[in-house]
Amino acid sequence: MKKNYFIALLLTLCTAISFAQVTLPHYESFDYTVGADIGDQPNWENFSGSSNPIDVVSGNLTYSGFQAPAGSSINMVGGFIDSRILFNEVTTGEVYASFLVKVTDLSSITDLTDGGYFAVFGSTTNSFRSRLWVHPATDPVGSTFDFAITNSSSGTGFGSDYNVNDVVLVVMSYNVTSGVMNAWINPAGSDLGGSAPAAHLTATDGSPTTIDRFMLRQDSSGETPNMILDELRIGTTWASVTPTGSVSSDPTLTINSPSNNATFPASTTEVPVSLSISNFNLSGDNGSGMTDNTGDGYIKATLEETGQPTEVTSFFTTTPTPIQVVPGRSYTATVELVDNAGASLSPKVEASVMFSVDLPCDLVLGTISTTCDASTAGLDSYSGSIAFTGGNTGITYTITAPAGVTVGGDNPDSVAAGTITFTGMTEGTNAAINITGGAGSSCDYDRTLFSPTCYSLPFTETFNYTENTDLISHQLWQDASTSGTPNNIQVKLNDNGGTPILGNFYTSTQFPDQTGNMVSLSGGGSDPYIGFEEQTTGTVYASFMFHVTSMTGVTDVDGGYFAVLAENGSFRGRVWVKDVTAGGTNEGLQYNVGISTTSGSSGDYHTGFTANIQEPVFVVLGYDLDNDELKLWVVPDAATFGTNTPPAANVTLTNATAGGINRFILRQDSATETPAMDFDELRMGTSWSEVAPTGAVASVGEDTIEGFGAYPNPVNNKRFTITTNSISEKNVKIYNVLGRQVLSTKFTSTTKLVDVSSLSSGVYILKVLEGSKSATKKLVIR
Repeated sequence: MKKNYFIALLLTLCTAISFAQVTLPHYESFDYTVGADIGDQPNWENFSGSSNPIDVVSGNLTYSGFQAPAGSSINMVGGFIDSRILFNEVTTGEVYASFLVKVTDLSSITDLTDGGYFAVFGSTTNSFRSRLWVHPATDPVGSTFDFAITNSSSGTGFGSDYNVNDVVLVVMSYNVTSGVMNAWINPAGSDLGGSAPAAHLTATDGSPTTIDRFMLRQDSSGETPNMILDELRIGTTWASVTPTGSVSSDPTLTINSPSNNATFPASTTEVPVSLSISNFNLSGDNGSGMTDNTGDGYIKATLEETGQPTEVTSFFTTTPTPIQVVPGRSYTATVELVDNAGASLSPKVEASVMFSVDLPCDLVLGTISTTCDASTAGLDSYSGSIAFTGGNTGITYTITAPAGVTVGGDNPDSVAAGTITFTGMTEGTNAAINITGGAGSSCDYDRTLFSPTCYSLPFTETFNYTENTDLISHQLWQDASTSGTPNNIQVKLNDNGGTPILGNFYTSTQFPDQTGNMVSLSGGGSDPYIGFEEQTTGTVYASFMFHVTSMTGVTDVDGGYFAVLAENGSFRGRVWVKDVTAGGTNEGLQYNVGISTTSGSSGDYHTGFTANIQEPVFVVLGYDLDNDELKLWVVPDAATFGTNTPPAANVTLTNATAGGINRFILRQDSATETPAMDFDELRMGTSWSEVAPTGAVASVGEDTIEGFGAYPNPVNNKRFTITTNSISEKNVKIYNVLGRQVLSTKFTSTTKLVDVSSLSSGVYILKVLEGSKSATKKLVIR
């Protein structure tokens, strides 16, 4: 068999492999050969510059009360090679770095305006996110300097003065959530190891981002002074970088990856492993697989693989290859530090990790579909299917469906490609399906067959239900969710005795008169929906009439949405209203209508139309599934009614993402977003004419006034004429936008000149009653 050589194991030995990562918290004592390039040492690499690397030097820096130093230190000068250390990415909270630094010479510094930066937090591709600066404190340059923290191109806001050859403890941090940078210079001993005190330096010119590297920067001989740096610590807490007491000199060994008990997909062919070691120098290979005795010892690696002989391998290199793996097997990898004689250290230093690779799953599931078996709402069943490939491989599959659902069609045990069928699913109850492979397979699929209410398009909902009942108590409507305080949408009368939606913008011959009742909603509460057969192509239209009766308490300046086209429970198209005079003298009296496709804080509004409180508004919402567009028409031209050619939309959005539409939802979001409103005459369809039909032509026996007309409209001289074909008595009423009757008169002739000089300019509703017949029209007085 092909040997792993453990690891061929393991490792991306974090200890010196290029682009390895250390795990935080990390301590760097610089315990390397004096005179060596720091970029060639374990965990470090050079990333810019061409000469004069950062060198390891003998000796340590010490700081009173801080943890005693170990190892060596490093020397930095200006203008040459920069080095970095990578660590596991910090995605939330704060990352800290602490170190001791001694500036030994300022004489080469010529940039007296800004100074130079030398310590940097960064993100992927070496983007500098936080820079610590040194700046001469006097001009001409003397023996004192200051620090600054910033992410801009120059260091400003320098702190107190510090002396050349003083050892300074520096802690710097970067908040990846806010982008705020802090620095502490010589924090008090009482603060070490505890909680972070108030920062000495703060900068806010960063931006929220993840951090995965710490860099040492030798910028230029005119900016970066000569300095010694020691005792670098990187962590995600203040305490982890400001320890007290003594540094352990005992060797350590950690397996950073893979994580213990990890499971890899069947497609995995090799597993990289990374290690961290400290206080231990690896020896080299003498060419025959034996130690050359140049270091403290080497790594002995043991790999146990299911059903295979145990492999034991010795490593003297920092460039091992990953572990070669086989699907369906488990592995235990153990690494140990041993001396040059191959003996365990005392105490023994080792680490182990277990991981496995999944068995393959050859079965691939494809298209899922469901079909309503009939269209009697609440009483039907559904049939569904799941396509598959990759069957007939010798694996036995178990298909689990809810009680009452019959599984049939093609069997993946014996058929390579086909369709599994499901019958007898209950309308309105989604069916959870599980398909699990037997021995030799890791397949374990969970799929949902959706079965919304079997209601076909087109339909018209006139809310012809009993007054003062909950909408969700009626067969076609179900509760999608509840927002805020429970508050069910109620059925209300929509006739002369209630608070009707007062007419519309169209005559009875242009658009059908309202029938049945209406519903009222406001604030937060239940969100009822009506389901219908899912549409995945073409355009789904919804039209309805509504008027806002009060915006009292609605404080959200972005408005709120109240009507939704949905794909199961996912909102795909929303209709919004927004107070256009919020904060002004007419606050709460006028609004715009808009739409959105996402759950953002506001919609895109049609600002060419402004509605008044109590004014009826007719809108059409269209979701184009073929072109991923959402469209809104507000009081569209009646000349297009009854045709399949809609006019140009008032608002069009091109960021729609639905795969299908099968629900219409009335949304009561919250008291600060959803105004009080009445809603009526919901029409759903797949063509314009289905949701924008033309009105019936007046004829004997119909509940309309024959020959009804009102002109001129708008009224320019405070008088207008009403015409009819009958001399029967007509009762004329005019309402303002608040629904209050402001004028009433009667006449029995076929024409009537109506004087409205007592009324102010504005929008009104004209209603004429002739026996059991009526006519309603919007009236504009100028």
